[in-house]
Amino acid sequence: MPVSVPESVPESVPELMPPSMSASLPALFPPSIPASVSASPSLREVLDRDVDSRRYGSTPIPVLASDILRAVVAPVAPWSGALRVWDVVFGVMLLMIGGGVHLGLVRSSLGGWWLSYVLGGLVLVCGLVPGLYAVRGVVSLVVGFAVAGLGLCGLGPLWGWVPVGESSVSIALCFPAMVALPASLLLRNKYPEYMGAKVALLVAIAVALPSVVLGVLWVVDGPFYLGVAAGVCVAVVGLSLVGFMGVGATGVSKFLAFSVGVSFGLERLVRVLGAEDLWAGVVEVQAGVVLLIAGGLASKGLFAVLASSFASGARRVDVLAARRYSIAPSRPLDL
Repeated sequence: MPVSVPESVPESVPELMPPSMSASLPALFPPSIPASVSASPSLREVLDRDVDSRRYGSTPIPVLASDILRAVVAPVAPWSGALRVWDVVFGVMLLMIGGGVHLGLVRSSLGGWWLSYVLGGLVLVCGLVPGLYAVRGVVSLVVGFAVAGLGLCGLGPLWGWVPVGESSVSIALCFPAMVALPASLLLRNKYPEYMGAKVALLVAIAVALPSVVLGVLWVVDGPFYLGVAAGVCVAVVGLSLVGFMGVGATGVSKFLAFSVGVSFGLERLVRVLGAEDLWAGVVEVQAGVVLLIAGGLASKGLFAVLASSFASGARRVDVLAARRYSIAPSRPLDL
């Protein structure tokens, strides 16, 4: 139990002490501090207060995330610097693809080079400009879906996304899962106590179900390399359910988020093994790389937008109600 320090010194105490010790009493026992300027409770004080309330049968006083552990439980702009770095990386990659078209190293489509320059330049500028966390998220989300949408129409840097003879609908089913699952897993990692993050992960799992069905079909009836890649995607989606296993399991969510994005991109990239000639192989490699860029942009953009919306609500979470530590003794402690 924490030891309480008296707010003021009784008048009889100085009379019982030598003059040299009584002179230091103001430093040892400062005057009372108004509650309005007192510091936020520490984690130890919070846990001690919860123990006391449980022992004496009283209702624990709610401890809000805004009072303690702000940076851990409810960050306002999580991974802002890292997301800016990824904006710069993705922007430069799109510009390099546009340059490859000019040099004849990459096959072009209608509007291939200037679309790559415009989209890459927009993402690069967003990564270089500080602040504007939610705005950068919206731009990344829009650019990612724009690259994917243009690719389904045979335009832009992702023009070779749909292989010849395959349905664009079946190919496009993987993109929502590639975007929603990593974003929701990152939300569970940064807002482990917030119910909205759990709901987002549940919605993302539902969005990924069509891609799981398609992956199972590829495993059952498809080329060996596509079956292996599709099986990896299905397994990673299944592992995403770890995000529902409590706060202790959310630490691995960011690694699962990275695995989901990479596995769906590699599923498209391994099609180079079935290419008929060199140029067909270049098209498959370009489609796989640009799909990774588009999925990464859209996913991190969705995460930033949802994080901006969830931050205020996550700071109103009652930490003690959401995370009940097993510290209440079965019998009184001998203190």
